Amino acid sequence: MKYFTGLSLAAIAIIVGLAAAPGPKALTAISAKPTTPAVIKAFDAWEEPSIMTEAWFQKAYQTGFRTFVVQDDTVLTPATNASTQAIVKAAEAAGLQVGAFTCSPEDYAAGISAFGGLPMAFFAFDVEPGNGPGGSNCNGSGSTIVPVTSAEVAAVQADGIRPVIYSFPGGWQGGTGFTNIPLWASQSNSRITLNNWVHSLTNPPFSPTFGGWTRSDLMAMQNVYLSYNGVMVDLDSMSANY
Repeated sequence: MKYFTGLSLAAIAIIVGLAAAPGPKALTAISAKPTTPAVIKAFDAWEEPSIMTEAWFQKAYQTGFRTFVVQDDTVLTPATNASTQAIVKAAEAAGLQVGAFTCSPEDYAAGISAFGGLPMAFFAFDVEPGNGPGGSNCNGSGSTIVPVTSAEVAAVQADGIRPVIYSFPGGWQGGTGFTNIPLWASQSNSRITLNNWVHSLTNPPFSPTFGGWTRSDLMAMQNVYLSYNGVMVDLDSMSANY
């Protein structure tokens, strides 16, 4: 046992009290409450190389957008890699993170090639009517839905990229084994405009009714398709966790 020398009993009592008292971190841990993830403004769009320059993306950033998703599997080909890379580079230089969105799960390798080594925030598998072999840009209901497979999801994860599934109640045909993959749900609302849009994952209310997902699995919600600074885009509300 060690003895304190040269200290009064009062001083010793203060020292002991300080040692026993919880520090700031302990107090924070006790009083901390769960917080709802912040929701950011995002958009997905087909490429418009002549319009979507770094200056165009800077304007989007200045108005609050933080994520852009390349939404066109026809650009994920060697013939258009240069324009895809230019657009991705311009968006990232402006401060936006960029993800990829394709109508054919088989296009993942082409998507990686199209990004040319530039960071990819996530890769979204689109599962809905209109997805034909090789991709059909969801441009109709005449072709067969291409379901995503667990092997395709695993390939994305193996590359260190976050896989995401995009679909909606009437379009999902992917089974029930993907609830561990974040859901990007489509819920178009024609009443939304650029002026009245409030990015949110809870308003308007949405309850996934397919695939086994619950609201807590919702990564993003696609709200409406409209023109934004000369480009047709889908407005998306996205959890900042992604």
